[in-house]
Amino acid sequence: MLIETFWSGPHGLLTLMRSGRLRPEVHQRRPALLIRRFSS
Repeated sequence: MLIETFWSGPHGLLTLMRSGRLRPEVHQRRPALLIRRFSS
């Protein structure tokens, strides 16, 4: 279950970013934030 949850985070971010649903000015910060949350 953990790997499914971890996989869905990047997949969801990528889907939302590519569709223009998230503001592009902070695209670079999102993956780092996601990784920090899962590694703490």
